Amino acid sequence: MKDKHKEKEKKEKCKGTSKVKKIDQEHAMVASHPEGPMVESKLCKIIKNGEHKNNLEEYKGLIDKGEYVCGKCGRVANSKKNLCNGLSLK
Repeated sequence: MKDKHKEKEKKEKCKGTSKVKKIDQEHAMVASHPEGPMVESKLCKIIKNGEHKNNLEEYKGLIDKGEYVCGKCGRVANSKKNLCNGLSLK
């Protein structure tokens, strides 16, 4: 019985490994961005993770000119790439 449990754990670890590597690679690309780690993220994710509290100035830089609104949640951002469903305000 213990062998089946260990085998199941191994399979779960293997399944999650590629996902973790992909996330690490994406994080490395975003974290190395010259404008800061939040510039490539969606506002929903930034707020959900509380990143806006730790990097308030960087967050302000994403929303201060507000050219796009999210058709899903109503958040406003300077760039369409920071919104799930960005619609131009102009």
